[in-house]
Amino acid sequence: MYVFVQARLGGIGRFQIVNDNVIRYIIGDKKGIIHFINIVHGKLKTPKNITFNQLIEFFNMKYSLSLLTSNLNKSNLLENN
Repeated sequence: MYVFVQARLGGIGRFQIVNDNVIRYIIGDKKGIIHFINIVHGKLKTPKNITFNQLIEFFNMKYSLSLLTSNLNKSNLLENN
């Protein structure tokens, strides 16, 4: 499953085995994180979108970027999951 996730993200990042039940996915470079932001942008349906926008705002400040914040996806879950 985790190889599928990494493939969908274009091969960015790496996995770190924490213990028998936890695998952590790490994206540690600016280019990879911006790629992740572009993939996820506009797709979150939960309050996690607030945290996602905080990441965008942090990157905008740190790297003088102008990435747009993400709108909460309000589409019907049965039609767009």
